[in-house]
Amino acid sequence: GRKPADVCDQPEWLVDFEKGRISVKAYRNGRCVAKDEHRTTGKPVAIKICPFDTKIKNDGHDTAVLNFCVVDKNGRVVPTADNHIKFEVVGDGFVRGVGNGNANSHELDCIPERDLFAGWCQALVMSKLGAKSIKVIATSEGLEPAEIELEVAEVEQPLCIFSVTNADVTGVTMSEVFSERPDPLVELREDNMNSFMAVGFKADVYQMDFMSGWRTYRAMHNISEAGRYELNLPNILADSLEIYVDSKLVHTLTAPVNMGEVSCFFDVSEPKEIEIRMLFNVKKAGLLGGGIREAVRIYKQ
Repeated sequence: GRKPADVCDQPEWLVDFEKGRISVKAYRNGRCVAKDEHRTTGKPVAIKICPFDTKIKNDGHDTAVLNFCVVDKNGRVVPTADNHIKFEVVGDGFVRGVGNGNANSHELDCIPERDLFAGWCQALVMSKLGAKSIKVIATSEGLEPAEIELEVAEVEQPLCIFSVTNADVTGVTMSEVFSERPDPLVELREDNMNSFMAVGFKADVYQMDFMSGWRTYRAMHNISEAGRYELNLPNILADSLEIYVDSKLVHTLTAPVNMGEVSCFFDVSEPKEIEIRMLFNVKKAGLLGGGIREAVRIYKQ
């Protein structure tokens, strides 16, 4: 059909679906000034890489933005595809992050894999300091893989000091206070919303309801790179403390700490989301309460 259009009244049609082609043309003063069309696609058969840029600097900071989609046997992008794409970097680079534009996605942003959303996803590839070559390979079960060789440009290194990776551990939660030692590794159902409550750190007090007994603190944290990390609690009050990372005991404190600092180290073999649990015991707190007073931090060694 044909309908008039203006900025306040856009024409639209309700069309029964049929395989084939649907097209639209826009006219001004009788002359066609724009047109577009969509064709029905077949099943996904191959991955296609659409890079924002194929060049990357070897300064250890530059990042290449790579968009990925899947196409049918005729090379058309399949807009309904949701295949799971895995990324491998060969050479002197690594996947810094991934995404797909799906606001409802719960996938980790720091691991080298992602589901397609509306047929597309994206990976950010960063160069290592002094990189010589970087190749990115995308694979998915049942699909023809794709790869791209990035053009690495040698540049002068920036006059700066490279800092260690560090971040606050956000979303720290705490259990109720128990009179006897609880199981710090108790398994939680995914829909459990009541066993732990948010911790609001205040500069002048600890947790005022934690005068004596046992309490478990819990947090999830994304680790974007394998390696050795330091977990730092800058200001705590406790008579004993156990720290677990992914259910593994990494630190035990047996001597009391009053308004002091505690640190421990742990290793991560691959990018992932880790679970931190900390079991505090307080025998008798003062007027400021017991537990954690400042934000917990993680440092990459």
